[in-house]
Amino acid sequence: MQKIIPSLLTVTGLLLTPYMSHASADFAGSRIINGNTSAKNQWPFMAAIVTKGSGSVYDRQICGGTFLGGRYVLTAEHCVVDENSGKKTSASKLQVAVGVYDLSSSSAQKKLVNVSKIYIHPKYDGYTGDLAILKLSKTVSGTKVQLASKTLTESLRDGDTTTAIGWGSTSATDDIYPEKLRQVNMPYVEWQTCQNLGGYYNGVDESTVCAGYLKGGKATCYGDSGGPLVYKDNGVYKQIGIDSWTGGDCAQANAYDVFTNVAYYTDWINNIIDN
Repeated sequence: MQKIIPSLLTVTGLLLTPYMSHASADFAGSRIINGNTSAKNQWPFMAAIVTKGSGSVYDRQICGGTFLGGRYVLTAEHCVVDENSGKKTSASKLQVAVGVYDLSSSSAQKKLVNVSKIYIHPKYDGYTGDLAILKLSKTVSGTKVQLASKTLTESLRDGDTTTAIGWGSTSATDDIYPEKLRQVNMPYVEWQTCQNLGGYYNGVDESTVCAGYLKGGKATCYGDSGGPLVYKDNGVYKQIGIDSWTGGDCAQANAYDVFTNVAYYTDWINNIIDN
């Protein structure tokens, strides 16, 4: 099945590229450009968000996410909100597969769980606040992601190695979506450095983190939205960001990838889960 790339997102007259996938143009996404295939059990907390219906998980995958434990999955808000109407997607239209690696496998199909409720951050403005939590219809057993603390994220500096993960297209010009999970290493970019690019990036602030190469070449793109940006802290990978948008086409020069800063929203995330 040919995956469908959604339209670009226009915010205050600026053209941004949200990083969603292929299953439906009603949902927004990104892709791993010039990365490599992950090892099978390397990222057990990874989740695939799919539209409910017939066909394989591969055909219906729209975004990535991370398992928070129990019944909760973290993703990007633009994955579950229609960019044209601004209306939240009905939970009944979505499913999630936690701990999946190969989207075309029968095991991925068996892992699908319905979504019972969607929580979106109330202050998403197209630039910041791009996060949502999906509540599953039942408790899932699996490895939950470790979220970075504010102290850890604030200690990061330009050039520190981060890793983005997802099933997004592997080509900046063609719709070539992998079945198996992929990853790409990118240097961390402090938000002030990111903001200095101007234009689209004027909206970047401490609630976001950036990563990528100023010269382009390696990046995320359509299909990777909602997936994690992780950093290896004392041997443990911790999620520092949620894939959100870029200020141009995939992997182009002078356009860093922008991620929601997970640590900035710790209180909101914990409040949803605890209550």
